[in-house]
Amino acid sequence: VPAIWDLRPFSLGQSHVKRVVQVLTTWRKPSPIRRLVLARFAIQIPQDLQPSFSQCFNLSPMTAEEEGNFDGDTLSRSQALSLPRLFLEDTPLPAERLPPGRFGVAELLERRALWVAVHFVRDLNLEPDMSALHGTPITVGSRPAAVSELAAAIATSRV
Repeated sequence: VPAIWDLRPFSLGQSHVKRVVQVLTTWRKPSPIRRLVLARFAIQIPQDLQPSFSQCFNLSPMTAEEEGNFDGDTLSRSQALSLPRLFLEDTPLPAERLPPGRFGVAELLERRALWVAVHFVRDLNLEPDMSALHGTPITVGSRPAAVSELAAAIATSRV
């Protein structure tokens, strides 16, 4: 039976991400998990773990059938044998772009999910966000750790 692994209520740490990789790479094939949904990470995920995580997911564009209702009885054999889809909240990845007004630089940094966006979004908008606090622009360059994260994610991205 196809399943959705919904991790939105949790802030994922390094051990959680390692467990996701373990489950998706070692469980029986095909895995019953068709979608993994996440919202945020508790810590910055180590750069050497990021590619292992991203390789667990389907990188082809979603089909119209996949975008429709999630009904295990209508999944084709090829879909059943494919890698699961990753979702950032309700946004399927990979994506050409993130939805307008959602997941700007500040939000991606706050969620510690910039690396996920780099791995799964082809046309990622990194223009500065205006912070709700004091109107200060938040940029990747204003945070040294984010620059390092961005460079490492770009080096290993497959989109």
